Amino acid sequence: MVYEQDYDKEIEEEKANSMNEINFLFEYEIMSTWWTGYIPFDWLQEIIAKHFSRKVVRKWKKYRFTKMLQDVKKEEKS
Repeated sequence: MVYEQDYDKEIEEEKANSMNEINFLFEYEIMSTWWTGYIPFDWLQEIIAKHFSRKVVRKWKKYRFTKMLQDVKKEEKS
């Protein structure tokens, strides 16, 4: 089987697209909560929503990395 570089590019593009969709959903969810009504400016609401979405994505990546390390350790023990 011939290895093609195009598949890697497609996979990376799909990952980036899915992360953009996830960020959009996080921002939407945060913007639709009741407490954002107390923030008087729309631009400040957007900044806060982006902050929380970046925070969640960072935690998700850290979780995936530690989960991957745990799986590698389990394989080494076997």
